[in-house]
Amino acid sequence: MIRLNRVWIVCAGVLALAGTQRVRAADGVLEFKVKGVVCAMCVQSIRKRVETLPEVHGVEIDLQRGTVRVTPLPDKVLDREAVVQEIEKSGYDISEELELRRSKDNKGQEQ
Repeated sequence: MIRLNRVWIVCAGVLALAGTQRVRAADGVLEFKVKGVVCAMCVQSIRKRVETLPEVHGVEIDLQRGTVRVTPLPDKVLDREAVVQEIEKSGYDISEELELRRSKDNKGQEQ
């Protein structure tokens, strides 16, 4: 019976990790289209919540495009679900996640 409990605990841990989507800092930033972001108070509300996450370096919000862009600290991993939860706790809905591509330098190598 003890052996089965250990197997169950390991399986539960693997499933919990599988549900958490993380983005490596080397892969860049997360960017989302967010509904209802129209004023400076909206920006302040979202920024204040998202910046509480320990792996977040910065939060940029573009009112015209309605986007929220989150940059990780160097050598840190962004937890996508945690970022989404903080945006939603601010009272806003994410309409889509934007795909970001790494820029290339003039030699064609990724930066």
